[in-house]
Amino acid sequence: MILGIDPSLSATGIAWLNGQVQLQTIHTKPQDPVVRLLEITRQVNAVLDLLKPEAVGIEGLSMGSNDPSAKERAALHYFIRAAVHLRNIPCYEVAPMSLKKFVCGKATVANDVGRQVPAGKEHMLKAIWKNFGVDTADNN
Repeated sequence: MILGIDPSLSATGIAWLNGQVQLQTIHTKPQDPVVRLLEITRQVNAVLDLLKPEAVGIEGLSMGSNDPSAKERAALHYFIRAAVHLRNIPCYEVAPMSLKKFVCGKATVANDVGRQVPAGKEHMLKAIWKNFGVDTADNN
């Protein structure tokens, strides 16, 4: 089984195929950044230990972000990769635009004025339903 992880400080998404697509979201609230990172990593560790995936795909970092939480998101990415590495599970980083292209068929969509912009979460949800038959309102 391959496990997919979408790291997020507030809602880390995890997906895997076990006869059907299974989804789990790890929700956390703002708190001390180190405590938050450790809590998310603890819960990811529990999933890794339970499911014992053959490989993990993790969404890559968004480059060029000026968001104040960019450092914490980068730390979370590497905390999770370290957890996977310590279990000797192959880990593959999936660039955000590659993920959008895989799910939606293309990485961009036309906005209201016809300009191409990266596919948003709403486009991803629609394409996941259309292409994979997974109905979820959780965009993580």
